Amino acid sequence: MNCNWVIPPGELSNVIQSINVFETYFCNDTYQLIMPNPTNGLIIQIGEPSYYSFDGINFTIFPKLYFALASISKQSMLLKCNGSYKSILVIFKPGVLYNTFKFPLSECIENPIVDAKYILPKGTYLSLLRITEDTTDKQDITGSVATIITQGCVSPTNASISRRATELLIAQEGKLSIVQLSKMVNTTPRTLERQFKYEQGTSPNSYARLVKHHAIIREIVASNQINWLDIIVKYNFHDKAHFIKDFKKITGYSPSSYLKHTHTLDIETRLKF
Repeated sequence: MNCNWVIPPGELSNVIQSINVFETYFCNDTYQLIMPNPTNGLIIQIGEPSYYSFDGINFTIFPKLYFALASISKQSMLLKCNGSYKSILVIFKPGVLYNTFKFPLSECIENPIVDAKYILPKGTYLSLLRITEDTTDKQDITGSVATIITQGCVSPTNASISRRATELLIAQEGKLSIVQLSKMVNTTPRTLERQFKYEQGTSPNSYARLVKHHAIIREIVASNQINWLDIIVKYNFHDKAHFIKDFKKITGYSPSSYLKHTHTLDIETRLKF
């Protein structure tokens, strides 16, 4: 599977973080590890694989437009496909889905794959469907997708406390307690916990954990010589066993195995999806 970065993030709205095109040319089974992630993606299928299997659940019919709500997942998931196809992945900025669409992710906890027609405005949804059917050029289609979403899904001026909290957690690499976080967004820990869970589909502590491990992954992948003790201390783990157990829950691998494992996609693509 290849990923082509088509539109630089700086050219997108304050709702979208990035737009990417994925292509697979194999008619045999292909596998993709989907890690829990602070960001959520809208996937637009161009063409249809013969089947999907998502974490062991087989789909004979899969939505052409669907959200992969990675931020509400508790552990890594495996996507298995068969067939030659392309897909566009629209990554939304952290915390914007509730602010933009008023769709609480708490309704999706049991199924992080959601048909986009239940979240997107009807006009936006239908326009995106038409684009996938009428446009074949990769550059044209991604540009059109960006325009449709930017025009149809404008983020509100005032962000909710849960969105502000997600931005703060990312800025601090997840190293904030709920007490610290609630003070920074000017509310109580109880109110923050309740609103965050309702809007983002997970607790502030669980979200902080995702953010922390994504920061760790970027650091260890970029490092020529890793000092695991420094990582443990820097990211506030109790000890080595605590770090390894927590890392494995998120990625499906121990830290050393993760670095040795041959992944299909490059590090930035894996982190975004």
